[in-house]
Amino acid sequence: MALRPEKLVLRGMKLGIVDSSVGNGHMFSFSSLFNGYEPSELARCPFPAIISYLPKHITPVDALSSKAEVSAVWMHDLEYAMNVARFGKIVNVYSDINSLIENVDGIIITNDEPVGRESVLELCLASGKMVFIDKMIARTLENLNKILQLQCYPGQLYCASAISFSTAVNEIAWEANTEYMVFTAPKNWANYGIHVVDAFLIFASLNNLEYEIGKITHGDTASERQINILNPRGGKILLRTEGRADVNFSIKASKNGIEQKVTISDPFDAFAAMLNTWLSRDPAKTHLAEYKRYYDAVGILGCNPE
Repeated sequence: MALRPEKLVLRGMKLGIVDSSVGNGHMFSFSSLFNGYEPSELARCPFPAIISYLPKHITPVDALSSKAEVSAVWMHDLEYAMNVARFGKIVNVYSDINSLIENVDGIIITNDEPVGRESVLELCLASGKMVFIDKMIARTLENLNKILQLQCYPGQLYCASAISFSTAVNEIAWEANTEYMVFTAPKNWANYGIHVVDAFLIFASLNNLEYEIGKITHGDTASERQINILNPRGGKILLRTEGRADVNFSIKASKNGIEQKVTISDPFDAFAAMLNTWLSRDPAKTHLAEYKRYYDAVGILGCNPE
C-alpha cells in the first residue's frame, strides 16, 4: 500500500530509499539533494549535523534533480518512513518493500551496517534494478564475494564513501618532500574506517602511489592503520578513526616539517558528487575499477569475520 503525504510532479527517473541504521541520517540528506526539503520539518530531523549544514545550500541540486527524483521510501518503522517523506518531499511511503521495488527505477539503501541488511539487499539486487549502498558493501572478502555474485549484471551495485568525493582529497598532494600524512575520521573503525580507506584509495590513484599495507592498532577508543608508501622515496600514511563523534574528517600532511591540514565539516557537495557519479556512470565500463576499489578497501579495513 502506498501512503501519500503530499502530491508532487515526478520527473525523470524514480528512485526509492529503503532501510535505515542507528546513527545514519543519509535518508534525510540524500532525499533533499534530489527533492529539496520541507523547511518546516527541519527542526524535527533527528540529526543535528544535517540541521546545521543543509540550510547553507540550495536544494535540490540541479545535476541530480534533472536526472531523478526520490519518489518512494520504505523503512522497517513506518512512522519513521513518514517522517523522512515529509522532510524530503517524498510522494510514496510503502509499508511493503516489494511494492516499492516494483514502482521505482533505482534503489538507495541507507542502512550502512553490513550485518542485518542482507535480506533487503538480496531483494533489491534480485529486481535487476540499479542499487546504491551506503559506505561499504561488506567487511570481509567472503561476504563481498557473495554479494557481488548476487548481481543480475556486473556493476548493478554501486558503493562509495562520500568523503572520497570531497575536494579535500585533491587539495594536498603527495610530493617528494612529504614525510607522512594522516587521514582522520570520527567514531569507530568498523563503521567509519571506510571513509578514510576510500579517501586514501582515491588519493593513492590520483598521486600514482605504490604502497603496502602496514600494521593496524586498536586502542581504547582510536584505531589506526599504517600504510607504507613505496614511491617516490617512501614515507607513511596513517588512516585513523578517533572513536568519538565530535571529530571532523580531515587530511593532514607534513612536508619538510611543516604541516598542512584540510578539514571536511560539510559533506553536502561530496554527497551530490557521489550520487551523480552513481547515476551517470556506465557500469559496463566502470565495474572492474569499482570492484578493485571494493576489494582493496576490505583488505585495508582488515575487519574480523561478520
